[in-house]
Amino acid sequence: MKDQLHGEDQEMEGVDWFDGHGWGDDEFIELECLNDFTEGFLVNDSLIIEAEVCVLGSSVSICTGSTSTA
Repeated sequence: MKDQLHGEDQEMEGVDWFDGHGWGDDEFIELECLNDFTEGFLVNDSLIIEAEVCVLGSSVSICTGSTSTA
């Protein structure tokens, strides 16, 4: 997340495999910290999130039931 006031961005790196039964990270930042205007993350009701995502995965065809890897 971009710190819009101080330039001290919050960063997180990780590798996750999502199975369709839930996703996310509940330890990225405390809600209290996010809502604290002095932290600089939430400014004028705007939160800036920058992400670099690499997607690797597999899927099942609905029509044939076959599995493919992307």
